[in-house]
Amino acid sequence: MDQCFQSSCSTYIGNGLAKTYFTLFLASMLKNQCDLGGPYPEDKGNLLNSGNLPKEYDFIVVGAGSAGCVMASRLTENPDWRVLLIEEGGEPEANSDVPAFTYQPQISNLWLYSTEPQPGACEGFPNKVCGWPRGKGLGGSSSVNSMLYVRGSKHDYNKWYSYGNPGWDFKNVLYYFKKSENASIHRLRQSKYHGTKGYLITSDGFDHTFDKVADLFYSAIDELGFRKSHDLNNGSPNGYGPVQTTIGNGVRWNAARAFLTPVKDRQNLYVVQKSHVTKLLIKDTAVYGVEIDRDGVRYDFTATKEVIVSAGTINTPQLLMLSGIGPKQHLNDLNIPVVKNLPVGENLQDHLLFFSYVAINPIKLDIKDDLDIVYDLLKFRNGSLTKIGFLPLTGFLNFTCGDSVSPDIQFHNFYFPKGTKYDIAQILGRYPAENRNLILEKNKDYDIFFLTPTLISPKSRGKILLNSTNPFDHAKIFANYLSHPDDIKTFLKGIHVVQDIVNSEPFKAVNASFVYAKYEKCSSFKDGSDEYWNCLFTQAASTIFHPAGTCRMGPRDDPRTVVDPTLKVVGVDNLRVVDASVMPDLPSGNINAPVLMIAEKAADLIKIDWKFITPPIIDEIYD
Repeated sequence: MDQCFQSSCSTYIGNGLAKTYFTLFLASMLKNQCDLGGPYPEDKGNLLNSGNLPKEYDFIVVGAGSAGCVMASRLTENPDWRVLLIEEGGEPEANSDVPAFTYQPQISNLWLYSTEPQPGACEGFPNKVCGWPRGKGLGGSSSVNSMLYVRGSKHDYNKWYSYGNPGWDFKNVLYYFKKSENASIHRLRQSKYHGTKGYLITSDGFDHTFDKVADLFYSAIDELGFRKSHDLNNGSPNGYGPVQTTIGNGVRWNAARAFLTPVKDRQNLYVVQKSHVTKLLIKDTAVYGVEIDRDGVRYDFTATKEVIVSAGTINTPQLLMLSGIGPKQHLNDLNIPVVKNLPVGENLQDHLLFFSYVAINPIKLDIKDDLDIVYDLLKFRNGSLTKIGFLPLTGFLNFTCGDSVSPDIQFHNFYFPKGTKYDIAQILGRYPAENRNLILEKNKDYDIFFLTPTLISPKSRGKILLNSTNPFDHAKIFANYLSHPDDIKTFLKGIHVVQDIVNSEPFKAVNASFVYAKYEKCSSFKDGSDEYWNCLFTQAASTIFHPAGTCRMGPRDDPRTVVDPTLKVVGVDNLRVVDASVMPDLPSGNINAPVLMIAEKAADLIKIDWKFITPPIIDEIYD
């Protein structure tokens, strides 16, 4: 990290022992601040102009997001394989390393996408579109996300298996969840569901400053009879419990820090940053390399074994289609020669969230002043700045068949003490000023909850299409939110749970009440009525940043399939896709952990194919 604070005032401090001690203290704090970041692998792209960067590799990995970091780390475990990892962005911004700064804008670390306008969704946002920021830079979205470590339900993966994907059932994927994980939560280190030897540190995200708030919430849950769980990552996440986070040693443990930093000095790892992959190089139906653009100059690289595309749910299908792999008619319309006709870009899914706002009487909390919490962070790597910055209790509820299927709704719960202002303004930045100001005004006198049902098993499907043949043009995102009527019905059930919480005795005791958002289209409905909420879903429901599914995994004879169960692109040699785009269905929860799992498994699949390892024996049986 090169964004450390600088001191130019050492002579101001005075003379003698006091000066010595104070100077040592400042130097220590500055070093601790600098140590927050990385260190990340050197950008070998600086060698391009001199011609000293090799042009041929065994494997080329496109994209250094969560999946790409795992792929590069695991494939370079074979010292005889030379691996090139290409990333559009650079190193993560310094403020992204501080967990409590989750809400702060990190524009240089983002792709700023927007959905296409559609009736019945995102209508209350500017231009009637939802913003879809995605991580750009080492670590990808793991460098800008909320750091929640959530695996989903065992039923998610058993369903993937039932579609004709051998090896993707819960028993098999759990092996790879555990392989990647180093669980630092004491109560979980002996659990058969958690690993302790992986690169990814997982920890308890709870800030005990908010114990009284958690007690209030748990009291309401107890009254309503909801199940409580001490581990929502054991394959059966129905109920409420504390979340686990990807925070290690007091800082964000993004995928680059977890998987690249420990191997950054491997001689067979080549990381090229700030370079845009513009197309795959293909001869007949075999991929042999990639073309990149760096500062307006084109460079070609070849792969003797495979190219692995890990560019994400939006950029992966865009790159494939630009290279002639995609829906035949769409490619013909853009005069792109068709290499392979596949349903690339279809099956787009996302988790949709909805903020409901609840005001309560202020709860007296023991909150340290700013200087103390900065000192705790820099000196001890603990305190409020090392936590995720919102109430880390989450809930999973199923409204269909109890524990026999995946949950329908996940509840994210944000809490802002009286006078918070800044974080609220950041979260609601794209919402209409009238509603943003309504919440901020209420926060002057009251604590505010954002009780947030999230649709985690959506039935609606969208698609990605090219906007043009220019690789620098953003693709078109047709989210198609709420197009299936069951999704609105499920959302409404989630709001009914929120109403039950607000009407519980513990919440009544703190004078809880809804702060009703105002939208012209919904003005004819009574505040709090089902009609009001259904209308608000069309105006204000938005992404929780979990797009997936656009290169669907399945059997080769299934017309919906883009990649087979080994993640090889059907009908195209030497090419795999490894990222969230391969998911047949979204898992029921935040998706960073599942993406890391997919990459861990993909790395083994590749090693097995190229005779570096034999298949692991996975014989443990789980309920």
